[in-house]
Amino acid sequence: SQISPADIAVVRINDSIVTSAALDGYPAPARPAEIFIHSSLYQRFPNTTVSSIAYYRTEQLLPWTLFPAKSSNGTAADATVSDVSSLYAATSGAAFLGTYPAPVFNAFDAEPNTTSVSVDSVVKAFDLAQKFGPAGTSVQTVNQSDGFRPLVLMRNDGATVVGTSVPEVVFRFVQAAKSARVQYHAASLLWSNASAPLFLPAAAASRTSDNYLRSWLLWMSQI
Repeated sequence: SQISPADIAVVRINDSIVTSAALDGYPAPARPAEIFIHSSLYQRFPNTTVSSIAYYRTEQLLPWTLFPAKSSNGTAADATVSDVSSLYAATSGAAFLGTYPAPVFNAFDAEPNTTSVSVDSVVKAFDLAQKFGPAGTSVQTVNQSDGFRPLVLMRNDGATVVGTSVPEVVFRFVQAAKSARVQYHAASLLWSNASAPLFLPAAAASRTSDNYLRSWLLWMSQI
């Protein structure tokens, strides 16, 4: 592993400054590259909504970062053949996404003069955090048009996923990648099938279907 106890930092959320190492006896580590993502999200949402965050350049999700999010913000029930360029919940494991497509953050919209897709500034981080929903909103609003969004795609870069615990966030990332693979293969069938894809309906798409602890314990036993 490339990570050691010395790499775990204590960071001030309001200004992303590293104050110390998390464990006694270690010098303060360098500021983590993704700290702007974490700081902005923790400022925007209470810890009952977001208390764990993960950013990853997962290959399975990258194709959907190349297309703008649907402006209509239509639900999965309204999805047509032309909507497969937006990421919806295609499997029960991805039910935490709710019934709306995953938003897409565009670093070049947030900071027009930037030369990097990375969230490496307060400006970009603020714009990214807004994609997750209104400030202070709760996880119960995931199926509302202006509700919470637990996964945000990042143009040309990957995705950020949030949750209430590390096991939950890991589970969500794994299940989102699986669902994305299913949707990708389903899209290939549209050449011969003009019917609309059947994504999870609102009654089945919610965060309450997460059964992540069993998966987490299995993964831990495999390490």
